[in-house]
Amino acid sequence: MTVWAAVLNPVSRRLTYASAGHNPPRLLRGGSVLSLDVVGGLPLGFDPAASYEDASITLEPEDLLVIYTDGITEAMREGIDGLELFGTEGLDRVLSEYSSDRACDCTELVRKAIAAFTNDATPTDDRTMLILRAISKDFTDSRFV
Repeated sequence: MTVWAAVLNPVSRRLTYASAGHNPPRLLRGGSVLSLDVVGGLPLGFDPAASYEDASITLEPEDLLVIYTDGITEAMREGIDGLELFGTEGLDRVLSEYSSDRACDCTELVRKAIAAFTNDATPTDDRTMLILRAISKDFTDSRFV
């Protein structure tokens, strides 16, 4: 089982996270899409002696954090050489086009892009996203949606 876990301090905006084989979340910051990679991280249960490292980042106002399951990047369609995946590249391309102030608009943008890519095919895996947007510029009044 893959897991991505995080703890957010809403006052300092410090996000500490670790991964157990999960897709690295994307961080949209100032028009660039960054990958929140961590070292190692086997899925849970593969090795009882496995250890997991954490990493941290400070979220900036207007950052958009996108946590997603592999059903997003593994959405498929028939291609010239067989099955073609939406992929991390497809997700990053869509995220780089995002320009709204509302996190829910990002979800809809990704959903529509996958529907167009797959020609509205029935999903073969769950497609789940959690989106966090830092909207306050005042650290004493940090709000996230």
